[in-house]
Amino acid sequence: MDDRKIKMQISNIKNFEFYTLVFDVEGNEIILTLHDERGVEVDRFRMVYRPPVDNLLLTAIDNLLNRNRLHKFALKAVQLGQGVDKNSSLYRMVQSFAAAITAAQTRP
Repeated sequence: MDDRKIKMQISNIKNFEFYTLVFDVEGNEIILTLHDERGVEVDRFRMVYRPPVDNLLLTAIDNLLNRNRLHKFALKAVQLGQGVDKNSSLYRMVQSFAAAITAAQTRP
């Protein structure tokens, strides 16, 4: 089944919640925090910042979603925390990830 069909099925479920994923940096750690629609923290994942960070982030996001039994279309938004340097490669990666999430949500 392709992603569009899954997305349509999920959007038809009443009481389906969407989640926000917040990326932050504290020292040498990247922190991923999952929040529900009410802004309540659902789960948090910490990992040591080390290259290649793109593979590390994708694996961490997959693990966080799987651990909470969430489908990838449950992510409605991605936000950056205060600790992410706007000149860093992590900032650009998270922006790209956020754009992909937005595109997936608006795709018919």
